[in-house]
Parts: sequence; C-alpha cells; structure tokens
Amino acid sequence: MRITKWIGAASVTLIVGACGSDSGGSCPNLSGSYEVGGDCPTGSSCTLTQTGCSVTVSCTGANTLTGTVSNASISFGDSTTHCSGTVDRTTGKAPEASGSCTSSAGTCTFDATCTSGTCTTANEPMSNGSGGAAGSSAGGSGGGPAPDGGLDPTCESGVDAICTCIEASGDSCSDPQSLYDACVANDPAAAPVACFANYVSNDQIDCNAATNACIPHADGGSFMTCNPSTAPNDCTACVEGKCCTEWMGCTNSACAGDLGSPGEFVCMQTCFATGETSVATCTSMCAASGTTLDPQTQALLDCVVEADSGGTQACSTDCFGEMVQ
Repeated sequence: MRITKWIGAASVTLIVGACGSDSGGSCPNLSGSYEVGGDCPTGSSCTLTQTGCSVTVSCTGANTLTGTVSNASISFGDSTTHCSGTVDRTTGKAPEASGSCTSSAGTCTFDATCTSGTCTTANEPMSNGSGGAAGSSAGGSGGGPAPDGGLDPTCESGVDAICTCIEASGDSCSDPQSLYDACVANDPAAAPVACFANYVSNDQIDCNAATNACIPHADGGSFMTCNPSTAPNDCTACVEGKCCTEWMGCTNSACAGDLGSPGEFVCMQTCFATGETSVATCTSMCAASGTTLDPQTQALLDCVVEADSGGTQACSTDCFGEMVQ
C-alpha cells in the first residue's frame, strides 16, 4: 500500500511504500536482556534480538523461539509452542511484556521486564523537532547488517524518522519492516530512508526539512522553490536555474518516482551514466508506458537537452555527464 500525506506546512507529499495502513504504529527496538517471571518454564532470564520487526527470543533452559513485534504486541514461537502478549510502551520506563504461551503441555503465563540493552530506551520516542541536522540531501548511503548482528543504525534511524513524521501528520506507519529491509539491501528506491537519518539530531527530526530534501517532489506535490544556490548537486542546481518550470512540473510518480520506483528522469540519468548517449535507447529502457516518456518527464528532458546557439545543451553535462542526442 502507498500513502500520500501532507507533512506539516510543506507543500510536498510524502509517499512511503508499505508504511501506512490504519492498524498501528511503528515497531520499537526491544533488543536486550529481560528478567522473566510467570509460570512458563523459561528460567529467570531471556535475551531478545531483533532485526526490523522480526525477533528471536532465547531463554535459559528453553528452546529458541522466533516471531515479530509491533507497536504494542509481540508474538513468537516454533513448531510446538506459540506465545503472544502485549508490550507496555509507557514513556519513561523500560518496556514490559506479558502474555501466555500454548503448547501440547497446556497454557502458561509470562511477564518480562527489560533490564539492559537497546530496549532500555525503546520507550523514549523520537520527537518531531525543528533542530534536524543538516545532513546530506536526497539519497544517502544505505546500510547493511550491523557487525553485532543487530539493527543497522542508519536504516533504523531513517525508518524511525519517517514513521515519526508520518505519525506526526496524523497517519500511521504500521509496517516499517519493508522500508528497513529495502534500506539494508541498498535498494535505490529506499534512498529516502537513509536520507531521513541524516536529519536526525538529538533524537529530533525536522519533518519539513527532511521531507523537502529527501523526497523533493512526489505524486500530487511540487517543489517549494527553485533555488540553485542551495541545491544539493550540480544537476539540481542547473535544472533549478534553467528549467525551473519543468522541474516544478515533474510531480507524478512516472516522472518523479516514489518509494517503489525512482521515476523516469532518474532512470534516464542512470542510463546515460553508463555511457549511452542515445535518448531513444534510454527512453525505451525507462518509459513507464514502455514506449514514450510521460509528458512531464519529456518536458523536463527537452529543457535539459535544449542547446544554445553554440550547441551546448542546457544541463546535459551536469545531469548526464555528457551531451546526448
């Protein structure tokens, strides 16, 4: 599912892949050690490791179980045992979980309290502040599995930031797993995740600044301004200076892209970056329709390659690295 939501006063929409049904908020990072009570045969302590919203629970004297965690619930088990419970997300205290497990031996109950690890800060949500860091602009490097097998810090921070902004807008981010996984896999379509992480400072995210920089235009929205002096790269600076009308008009998903696709214009840039100079060849590779570019993309491309009296194309060198034909 794709949602489109206005973020604060920004005149640009935020499109976030699979985030956004109405069933809840983002999953907290509950990795850490837990003191366990109840009558389940788990011993007195368990360790929980987490990747995205997937968890592995290892307890003293018991089998290792796997499952998932959401905003306020947890479920885990194996082929013989199923456990589920609720997670107390009260701000300012370590998370607590309680629930029951069912197996062929019957049903038992458990309660667990975080004693150490990342879980100790899971109930300290990031705030939507105005002091976001001036990180890099659109894009940014993705992540990879952390050395200790835990969450990738850039992807975790980026997903938390995006979900914070979605929830601040009054919507929900119920399934951040796909965003996190795409970020860890360095999927170009998830570049905004790493970019959002660059705007996190002291657990605060300036949603307007991050949205405008990381998702500069999106389906139904538009650029706020054309300001070449603050553009993040040479291509953007050139286009904002020479093709502002067409640049601001590249707003639909075919031209501008979304988290499911980089869009036709970025695809054309990628194609030309390989050394290809034929517009027709790159069009056949990038056109969403399979044959011709979207009118918004075509208008922007026409401006970028328009030649002056000396034959120099407006922004081809800055955007494509070469003159194209």
